[in-house]
Amino acid sequence: MVIRLHILFVANYYFGNPDVVKLSTELAKGKHRISVVTCVRNTDKNTHIEGINAVETRPLITIHSIGYPLSFPFSRVYKLVRKEGVDIIYTLNDLSTNTAIAALVSRLTNVPLVYKIQGIGSTTNHLLVDTL
Repeated sequence: MVIRLHILFVANYYFGNPDVVKLSTELAKGKHRISVVTCVRNTDKNTHIEGINAVETRPLITIHSIGYPLSFPFSRVYKLVRKEGVDIIYTLNDLSTNTAIAALVSRLTNVPLVYKIQGIGSTTNHLLVDTL
């Protein structure tokens, strides 16, 4: 019996994180259902990855001088988890509240949360964000 999961990735800039793109792409190849809640930068507008359902979300708060989203709408993430039958929520550490929102949605829906702490080498290519 093969178990196929619906995994939700919550990431500020999903397409800007090659490690997460590779992980989710490989999971999609394994026939898992992959959804992503993210901001889509202008450079990512035409990006499409087979088997990945990327949901563009406008953040509630952004540091406009560096284009860094601080908070995805709770209701958007919650509704996606409920409506789409998500089995696992995967989020990255960052300096926003998106991980906290994903954790709260996880708690309220009893959907397990995977929290990845990114190490050295994971960058956003923005000096201020990468040095924090």
